[in-house]
Amino acid sequence: MAEPTLVGSSVSEDPTVRADGNPICSNEADLEKLFAGAVAAFRAEPFPTFEVRDDRLSRLDAMVCSFGVELAEALRADYGRRSMMQTLAAEAVTASGQIRHTQKRLKSWMGPRRRYAGFGFHAMGGSAALHPQPRGVVGIISPWNFPVALTIAPLASALAAGNRALCKVSELTPRTAQVLHDAASAWFDPSEVSIMVGEAEFSQRFTELPFNHLFFTGSTNVGRHVMRAAAANLTPVTLELGGKSPLVLGPDGKSEAAAKTVVAGKIFNSGQYCVAPDRVFVPSHRVDEFLEDCRRFATAQRADIGATSIINDQHRTRLQDLLDDATTNGAQAVALVDDLDADAIGRSFPPTALLGAEESMEIWSEEVFGPLFTVHGYDTIDEVIDELNAGPEPLAAYYFGSDDEHLERFLTRTAAGGVVVNDIMLHVGLENLPFGGVGQSGMGSYHGRAGFDTFSHLKPIVKVRSPITPRTMAPPGAAHVERMLRKMLASRAKKSSAPHGGSLHQTTQTTTTTASDLADN
Repeated sequence: MAEPTLVGSSVSEDPTVRADGNPICSNEADLEKLFAGAVAAFRAEPFPTFEVRDDRLSRLDAMVCSFGVELAEALRADYGRRSMMQTLAAEAVTASGQIRHTQKRLKSWMGPRRRYAGFGFHAMGGSAALHPQPRGVVGIISPWNFPVALTIAPLASALAAGNRALCKVSELTPRTAQVLHDAASAWFDPSEVSIMVGEAEFSQRFTELPFNHLFFTGSTNVGRHVMRAAAANLTPVTLELGGKSPLVLGPDGKSEAAAKTVVAGKIFNSGQYCVAPDRVFVPSHRVDEFLEDCRRFATAQRADIGATSIINDQHRTRLQDLLDDATTNGAQAVALVDDLDADAIGRSFPPTALLGAEESMEIWSEEVFGPLFTVHGYDTIDEVIDELNAGPEPLAAYYFGSDDEHLERFLTRTAAGGVVVNDIMLHVGLENLPFGGVGQSGMGSYHGRAGFDTFSHLKPIVKVRSPITPRTMAPPGAAHVERMLRKMLASRAKKSSAPHGGSLHQTTQTTTTTASDLADN
């Protein structure tokens, strides 16, 4: 492939204008044209070969690596401050690793997956298999907190599965959107990949397009609107949302380990990510010990606290409002670091623990997305389990401890998108594990093969040497099959025991009465 000519690769002073002077905010006419072009291109090539898909992934990897530093600089400009090391690690390097993981396994993922259909069926020369088929043109909506990684990861899965994609990135990181747009324009034909940005009305129109699949990463509230818009076209959706991920220090857990992890997790990107621990449960008699450990580790990391800003003034005000609402209504704020220089931390937010949070407070139900967290004392692990089950399912849950009985109770009696024991967020980086939510924290999953499957239709294909249906459904075969089926049911009935020790007559009578009652109602 000839080396592409890069267009407008420097960061513009005006974040809504490309370096070559062209606006990056596509209007609805542009959007319709891009979508129609992608649809036409997919219809002309509905099942791209391995070589085509591998080439697209190679170009995507080259795009990410060649623009990686520039993307990190643009993202730092969008934030005001952002750790360059953390940005490179969490954005371009992570995205490149995901692409390469997919490339190495793509050929095997594309192949048919044989399924056993029963000895009799196979004896008659039949076979059954699932064949992954591209869905078509997919839409990807990514958020502002990790706009590179959370655009590229689903995009890599979509391209691997043979699709074409339109990507809408957040307007809150316009400089990063500009570089992503320019990079995609340099490495891809618009009918393969288009990256765009727009305000609320444009985003609404984007979700209303009749995509073959729509992938959204963002808040639960916006996710509801996305799903509602997609429903009009019966577009299947994957929703990567969030929630209030809990961290539980088990009765035998090490306070120091949990405290150090919580502090590091809340300083990383200033806690602005979907699997950050929001609620920490600690044995009641160890709360003071845990908070002291948190203060010690936070003080040791004070130089890192101002490394990444809150994304904008509006979100920083939101965090302050959460803190003020809680303290006004009786919660106790515990600053983890004393005497922070306001100029030194800029628009960052001081890491703070809250004691005594109650259901009436906004922070009880709202995802924090910042360096605040609540601490809850408990007496038994069952109290924690009951509390977690009373609320929406989180995207992640964390448990610190080694007691197998307590851990097993926690794992089997609570629901979460994923769980990490004795650490946080590691599951997000393991490509052989699907990543996704459950209930209020999302639906569907991706990463690795799970991502390939998300953007594929696993089409069942059954093959036989000669027709079987006429031999079983038409005379004289039908009569023989009927006798055989009657004998089969009679044999199975004899082997089955009555449920719950009662008689079959009683069970049938109860069921019939219930069905009759339902019919009457």
